[in-house]
Amino acid sequence: MSPQLVEFLILGVIAIVIIAKLISILGVTDADEKNIHSAFGSKNGTKIKSVYGITEDLDSKPSFSNSEWSETLDKIPDFNEVKFVNGATKVFHLVVTALQTKDLNSIEELVDKRFFASLENIMLNYDSIDISNVKLAIEDVYSFGNSVYIRTKISGIKAEEFWIFTKNINDTSKNWDLSNIEKLN
Repeated sequence: MSPQLVEFLILGVIAIVIIAKLISILGVTDADEKNIHSAFGSKNGTKIKSVYGITEDLDSKPSFSNSEWSETLDKIPDFNEVKFVNGATKVFHLVVTALQTKDLNSIEELVDKRFFASLENIMLNYDSIDISNVKLAIEDVYSFGNSVYIRTKISGIKAEEFWIFTKNINDTSKNWDLSNIEKLN
């Protein structure tokens, strides 16, 4: 073999290795990922998607009084406070109903994987809660690393609670995960 042919083969192998490494790191986008999911929608777009039929005009971006919130939420360009609160309220109803019926599999896509295991421990706390008059409001917004956290205050139940929702700013989906529940004593 001539040295030029060997050099050409080596460069070809290096190019293939680099392309394969880029694909493995960056991934590929299939048709399902290109669909626009609503806030808190399911990752496969079928199981929970129909629950979020919000019909209000949600195109206007609200102005936040807290400048820290604005700076944090600017990391998520399509964030809408009204849509988030409506979605979080519906997620609250879904999660509490699932805890009352002991059907955790139905909410697995709504809850952060690290927090999902602890739901069994708090299941009994929600047996007799009336969720018909629940009010939810954003209490705090902050970021840590690549994650944005929204702390929501749940009122209208026996004891007020804070539910924390998380989203990775590098994630292109519009999904927020329930990552913690804090009870006020």
